[in-house]
Amino acid sequence: MSGHSKFANIKHKKEKNDAAKGKIFTIIGREIAVAVREGGPDPANNFKLAQVIAKAKAGLYSEKSIAGVPADLKKKFFTKIGPSYQISEEVKDRVEFKEHNLLKDTYQTDYHLIVCRNVLIYFTEEAKDEVFRKFQKSLKPGGYLFIGSTEQIINHREVGFERKNSFFYQRPV
Repeated sequence: MSGHSKFANIKHKKEKNDAAKGKIFTIIGREIAVAVREGGPDPANNFKLAQVIAKAKAGLYSEKSIAGVPADLKKKFFTKIGPSYQISEEVKDRVEFKEHNLLKDTYQTDYHLIVCRNVLIYFTEEAKDEVFRKFQKSLKPGGYLFIGSTEQIINHREVGFERKNSFFYQRPV
């Protein structure tokens, strides 16, 4: 994957009195990767990325995409609009959508959880190692990295993680 490729991230904003909810860094993989795969600075790819981010900001979901959401949470945080469900402003206001180059951009720190699924499969092994090391430094001690089923970290100890489950890795305390 080219270092020029861009990815959107969602950073759940941590409120001053909201420590229990934690700080989460999520990378949207599937649509973003398709939009910018090997694209570099091509304006057409930037337009596609802008479309994907705009779609994410809109917060509209199909019935199928929220099928696993418990009824009480669906009632609390979604409004039915035609065939779609709109996420509440309460949730949308806590999320920041932006571009983030996983290889070049600076990472924020003190995350409790980083979710990166279906993105790193497009990277070389060297680039994956670099990103895993950056993720490790971005996590609080005891924080978790959740990755996709095809993205296991073969050298998890070398990049500073303990394997906790098939897709979960923890930064040691």
